[in-house]
Amino acid sequence: MLLLATSTATFGQTKFFKYNKNIDGYWGSVWLDAMDFNQVVITGGYDEFVIHQAGKHPSEYIMKVTINRMTVEKDKKKKKIVIKSKNWYEYSGTVEYFSWKENPGFKDIVKSWPFGALNASFKESKNAITYKVPATIKIAPYMDNPEVYNIWFEGYGIGIDFKM
Repeated sequence: MLLLATSTATFGQTKFFKYNKNIDGYWGSVWLDAMDFNQVVITGGYDEFVIHQAGKHPSEYIMKVTINRMTVEKDKKKKKIVIKSKNWYEYSGTVEYFSWKENPGFKDIVKSWPFGALNASFKESKNAITYKVPATIKIAPYMDNPEVYNIWFEGYGIGIDFKM
């Protein structure tokens, strides 16, 4: 019983989402449906989730996002105050992703992400490097549960929208 009371809120086993990218200080003009073109989904909870190819096991993820000390606000009065203020919740965390040894860092895969990450099995390649980097995660004000995340790391932003 105690385990249930203290467990992190989850959004279910697998979640479809839309995404956008901030490259060189500019957000893309449209949100892209991750299932339409890239065939990727999210599995996990609000404070830790993995992005992986649909039909593959979540352990074969292309990106893992972990948010430190996140709590999902349950108090409706507090939620309304944050919604009116239009201030986003802000947390620190980490992003884990894979890149090639020849082109290290996210800068060489950001334009093709997440599609480029699906073209190769990064985890199994001898030419791949695993990066676990600090991130700032901003979550838009919400009435029920968190829906829109902006994940900032290495000078880039990945926007995730669970409202599908």
